[in-house]
Amino acid sequence: MVPFHSYVNITTLEALNQPMEGCTNIYSTGILSPFIKNSDMVELTLRASYSGAGKAFVRFSVYNSGCEMPASVVEFELTDTLSPYRYVLSNQLSLTNAEVRVEFRTADGGDETGLRIENMLGTLQQDSVGIKFPGEASRSEQEQAPHRRRDL
Repeated sequence: MVPFHSYVNITTLEALNQPMEGCTNIYSTGILSPFIKNSDMVELTLRASYSGAGKAFVRFSVYNSGCEMPASVVEFELTDTLSPYRYVLSNQLSLTNAEVRVEFRTADGGDETGLRIENMLGTLQQDSVGIKFPGEASRSEQEQAPHRRRDL
């Protein structure tokens, strides 16, 4: 017997197909949802390499209401071998207007034409479970509280 079941709704993040407006090397999931619960998960996968002069990096970061969350930043140096990269956001805190960004950058005078990016995919996985948030009382709790004023 399984005591708990939930339905997981998986949404493909189509916004990753094009760079952010005005940029050539930054991709965004877009606003994931007005509210991301602590049980939701975002997964990004891609394959990338760099064959130019100097060094190149892929950087993953999370923004909450337009502010970058420094603890979410992960950066990898790209090599000349096409390699898989995966970033998973599974947060303990709920987020408002969250988005995940993927940035490709070069250093040491590197040329962006040597960047190779393939199969960038993203999913938002949200469970469909009722959650009671602190400070919210149910209607039956409100009716049972004798110390609360009830307007008739």
